[in-house]
Amino acid sequence: MRVIKKGLLLKTNSNKVFLRWLHICLLIILTNNVRVNAQNEIDSAVVIFQKAVSILKERALGSASVDWEGYNERLQSILSKSHKADDIFQLLGSVFTDIGDFHGGFFYNGVRYGMKQADLTVRQELQDGFKIGASVKSRIFREEYGYIFIPPVNSNGKKGSTDVADEIDSILCNASPKIKGWIVDLRLNLGGNMYPMIAGLRSLLGEGRIGTFVTKNHETIEWIISKGSFRAGTDSVTLTNSCDFDGLPVVVLISQVTASSGEAAAIAFKGREKTLFLGESTSGYITALNNYQLSTHGMLLVAEAYMCDRNGHCYTTKLTPDIVITHGDHFIDLEKDEKVTKALSWLKQQ
Repeated sequence: MRVIKKGLLLKTNSNKVFLRWLHICLLIILTNNVRVNAQNEIDSAVVIFQKAVSILKERALGSASVDWEGYNERLQSILSKSHKADDIFQLLGSVFTDIGDFHGGFFYNGVRYGMKQADLTVRQELQDGFKIGASVKSRIFREEYGYIFIPPVNSNGKKGSTDVADEIDSILCNASPKIKGWIVDLRLNLGGNMYPMIAGLRSLLGEGRIGTFVTKNHETIEWIISKGSFRAGTDSVTLTNSCDFDGLPVVVLISQVTASSGEAAAIAFKGREKTLFLGESTSGYITALNNYQLSTHGMLLVAEAYMCDRNGHCYTTKLTPDIVITHGDHFIDLEKDEKVTKALSWLKQQ
C-alpha cells in the first residue's frame, strides 16, 4: 500500500510539473501572438497612412499648404514610441485639419478621424420638421403655385436613383398647366446623392450646363441636362417624361441644415432667371467628395472639388439667401409657414 501511495504521489507531482510547464508554454505562445498581431496592426496602419497621404497630397483641396515631410517625421516619432494603430490614425486625421477639410475624413471600423466639425444647434422648428418623414412631398396652393419638398436622398443604385428622380419629375410634369410658379423646399435636405435630386428637377432647371465641379488642378466636370438626362462625368440619370417649366419663376427654400448634395441641388438653381433664394445660410459642406477603400475596414473620403454654378461662380463657403428669414418654419401646416407665405407673395408679383 505504501508503494502504491508513493507511486500515486510521484505521478501527481509529475502531472503538476507538466501542467505548469504547459501553462508557461501557452503564455509564451499567446504573448508572442499578441505581439505579432499588434505589429501586424501597426504595419497595416502605416500602409494605410502612406496610401492616404499619397491620395491627399495629389487630390485634396488645400493640400498645397501642408508640410508633408513634417508628417512623415511625425509618423516616425509615433513608431518609435507607440504600438497603437489608433495613434497613426489620429495623425492621419490631423491632416484634414491642416487642409481645412471638415467634409471628408478617414473612417476605420465606423470611427471617423478628421477635422472637428463645427457644433451646430439646430433650431427647434427644423427638428420638428424632420417628423414629417424623409419622403418627397408636394401640394398646390390656390390652384396656381406648386410646392415640392426634396428630402435627403441616400439611394446610390442605378434603379434606386432613377426611381427617386422619376418620382420628383412626375410630380412636376403631371401638375396642372395652370401652375404659374414653383417653391422648391430644400430646408431639411442633409445631402446624400445629388444625381436623382437634380435629375428630378430638370424641368425647372432647363437644358444645358447648370453647374460644374472644379478641382484644385482646374480640372472640370460639367453638370449637363440634355434630352431628359442629367450627367456629371461618367454618372448619369435618364428619365422618360417630357416637360419644360424653365420659364416659370421659382423660389428655393434653404436653411442651416441644407448640406452637401442638398447644397448642390440649390447651386443648380443659382444663375437661373426668375429664381429667388429664401431662408438662411446653409451648412457649408459645399465640396465634392471622392471615396477610396484603403483596406477592408478603412475608407478615405476626400474633398476634391468645389461646386460652381451655371455662370462659373464657385462656392467655397455657405450659400446665402436673397431674402433672410430665420424663423417661422412650419412643416406640419404649410399655411402657417412664414417662408412659404413669403415665397407665394414673391411668386404672385412675377
